[in-house]
Amino acid sequence: SKNRMAGSGEEHLPPLLTLCSQFPQTCRILVVGDGNLSYALALASSGVFPARNIVATSFEPLEELRRKYGAHLIDSTTAQLMERGVTVRHGVDARNLQETLALGAETSFCTGFHRVVFNFPHPGGKSKIHLSRLLIKGFFHSARLLLVSDELLGQDDAAVFLSLAKGQGGTSFEHASASRIRADHWQCVEMAAESKLILTMCLPWEDIQGYSSSGYKATKKGFKTEGALVHVFVRDDRAGDAGGPCSLCPPVYTHDISLWVLDEDVYDEDGFKAELRKLVGDDKLMSIELIDSFRLTPRDPSVATEATLSVCFRIQYQSRTKALASADAAALQAKARGALGTSVLPGAVVVR
Repeated sequence: SKNRMAGSGEEHLPPLLTLCSQFPQTCRILVVGDGNLSYALALASSGVFPARNIVATSFEPLEELRRKYGAHLIDSTTAQLMERGVTVRHGVDARNLQETLALGAETSFCTGFHRVVFNFPHPGGKSKIHLSRLLIKGFFHSARLLLVSDELLGQDDAAVFLSLAKGQGGTSFEHASASRIRADHWQCVEMAAESKLILTMCLPWEDIQGYSSSGYKATKKGFKTEGALVHVFVRDDRAGDAGGPCSLCPPVYTHDISLWVLDEDVYDEDGFKAELRKLVGDDKLMSIELIDSFRLTPRDPSVATEATLSVCFRIQYQSRTKALASADAAALQAKARGALGTSVLPGAVVVR
């Protein structure tokens, strides 16, 4: 397996790796939202791979970029990038790369990128969790469409790199001191799953010589990158194949299902669990647990007219080989509820 950091906590980190070392010599790289263009310049100056393979972009149009960071800095950085052969584009929206990147069909990048990199995204304005999630959700959808899709051109190595500040990602790789409740982080794995991307590698962020973090406000002080993580996502097309990728932190979705046990002599709990696994796929079920049972007369007299046993199961959906989004789990739950009945579940019916 190509997965890295398969575990949680700082003790599982591999030896520190520079981000540059993750890029093969031949791969094409798209850097998204590189405000002052210093990250792209640092990559282009590293000598690890040909600078002509890099496309550097900013969200702001050129004139706004010059106003925010200073005309001299932007003009100088742009000149250095172009001297090295880097393609530079401005006014590029990470959520709509297909429309705003405008590279042209005649370029060497028309067949896609091996790496799409977005470092420390910010939705602008006062930071709000739901806007941050929407930003990376849109980015994942857009970036996936730009990944190399031809096997001969390196499809298997194509990946999306998302760097987030300490605690933002919400994965088990965050340091214990940065752990947040689910409502307070960006849910990057869940957002990626909606575009059928899975997390297969997580690396500690390392500043590259020449890179200057300035933030969306373009302050000279910059922001802290200590404890930041680089999350690497790939398409789940090959997941599950021999030697293929597996999801390091697959999201878990919890649903409940209740049954009326109409005939306690016929009803079989193990049979119910087996039927459920058959319906939704064993590879998508993490656990099925009985959490409650009681006797009550159903409100619907067509079910029963006397006190009847009711059982409630907690079902957790998860897949380590495919990207499972919240909507996918809800669809599996609906499928299970729709199919489970007296025809496939002797002695019991689903509570409506």
